[in-house]
Amino acid sequence: FIPAFGFKSDFHQFNANVYENGSPISEYTYTDFGTEIFLHSTLWDLYTIGGGVRFENIDISEPILRSEIQESNTTYLNYFGFIDFDSFDRTYKPTSGFQLNGEFKLISEQIDFKTYAEPISILHIQYDQAFCFSDRVGARTRILGATTIGPNAPYPYSIFLGSMGENYTQHIFPFVGYRYMELFGRNALTFRADVWYEAFPNHFFTAIANVGTLEATVDELFNSSVILDGYGISYGYKSPLGPLEITLSKSSNHSRIDTYVRLGFWF
Repeated sequence: FIPAFGFKSDFHQFNANVYENGSPISEYTYTDFGTEIFLHSTLWDLYTIGGGVRFENIDISEPILRSEIQESNTTYLNYFGFIDFDSFDRTYKPTSGFQLNGEFKLISEQIDFKTYAEPISILHIQYDQAFCFSDRVGARTRILGATTIGPNAPYPYSIFLGSMGENYTQHIFPFVGYRYMELFGRNALTFRADVWYEAFPNHFFTAIANVGTLEATVDELFNSSVILDGYGISYGYKSPLGPLEITLSKSSNHSRIDTYVRLGFWF
């Protein structure tokens, strides 16, 4: 319960595509380096709450053809608070319990060493619930909400949807049926359901479906005429090295089939 002091430093670099009507039109290199200090408390081995400050440099390079995405090298000073709750009985294919995590971040762009742009806030909350229907059949549902408060966020802090990985940097959230960072905007609301069947010990077959909206305002999220969707099937094996999972996914909004391979735990 007594707050503990934490320090974290991380570095990410990867290539990402820019999409126009579902087709990649350009590629850029994303690089960030961040250092943060924070205080956090753990309650009953289930809850973690805390907050801190993060100093971050983000570089976007290579030719980009979209006017809202430009080459840049910018430094940010961000303040954040978070809460995490986890009562799942196991990490892979849980049968009981739930997860709740949320973060509020205040983004302050440093124009020079004395001047900062108008601050922008981003809030996201995610709730996951596990279900058990029999010894071999279970499910997991997820509701995610993310919103931008204030002016438009710099591109690296946009809310992104796509692919199936967890714990990406910034506000990049999984969304089955679309490619990594294919969709982005100011506000997002998604719902996902995974139903799995353990055909043999440690061998799982899973049906996945999600729907969502990505809009400029919160009001438009609930009145959107554009509904995003995606669905897929996967085979997973709980190996000694962690879960090995292969997924095929698609969306009714395009004709392609995407493949995703996972090995190990997200942490």
